[in-house]
Amino acid sequence: MSENEIVNQDSEQNTPSTEERNIVVIGILASIFLIFIPALIIYLVYGKDKLSPLSYKSTVNLLNFEIYLILITVALNVIGPFLLFLPNLVALALWVANLIICVKAFQAFDKGEEYKYPLQAPFIK
Repeated sequence: MSENEIVNQDSEQNTPSTEERNIVVIGILASIFLIFIPALIIYLVYGKDKLSPLSYKSTVNLLNFEIYLILITVALNVIGPFLLFLPNLVALALWVANLIICVKAFQAFDKGEEYKYPLQAPFIK
């Protein structure tokens, strides 16, 4: 086998199928409104075995990002009564940031690239 054939086989394994791309894209865009639930469903149903490396990494990154946002939201709800209207403004800003970041992640995945989320802790690997 030549080196070109090995590279082509490797790139074919990394390229997600059309069905897989659709599932991950729906998960990314649905996360705008459903937060972590779509990414969690994809992660639990398909897992590492059934997804290409790009799809799996995108799903895990999205899930870690959304879990981080949930933790920030819970913390805001806990300290919210002491800060008057500030938590509401921060929650609105988080939702807008989530919208923008999910759209950017969708665009990167559509190009076949991995998107690095700005706020992300490695809860799931």
